[in-house]
Amino acid sequence: MPQQKRQVAKITNTKELNTGKYFQREGFEPNFLLNPEGKRLSRARIVATVVDRFINDDETYGSITLDDGNDTTQVKFFNELELTEGFEEGDIIEVVGKVREYQGQIYLDGEILTHTQPEAELLHQLRYKKQQEEWKQIHETVKQLKETVKTRKKSTRKWPAN
Repeated sequence: MPQQKRQVAKITNTKELNTGKYFQREGFEPNFLLNPEGKRLSRARIVATVVDRFINDDETYGSITLDDGNDTTQVKFFNELELTEGFEEGDIIEVVGKVREYQGQIYLDGEILTHTQPEAELLHQLRYKKQQEEWKQIHETVKQLKETVKTRKKSTRKWPAN
């Protein structure tokens, strides 16, 4: 059996996470979020401000709510609450996590959390914007290539003789 590789954490924002459609896969095929432009996200990387932190009484579940100026999303933790320590409301953090869904809500299953500076949030937004522009360019190129192929197929059809 081939070795399972870790999915790449793609730069995204809360709006993209909240507007995508989640697909759950069986076996070793990774679950993913399909955004409106057709990009798949299995693992995500966002930079945002902590607006809420919660840990249940049993200390078996915790969450951090993030706001990046576009929307909000939650990073959830199950039995790994030590990952939430040291983060308070107002902190700007970078998060890498698996994209998950529960009862229709998209969230990140937190893997890596680090404090960062306000400049990192701006840099993240610029990287995201650049990535979106590149994605649109690729999408447009593919669309043009499909049209070219359709046109060539129509012009090379052989019509039966009467």
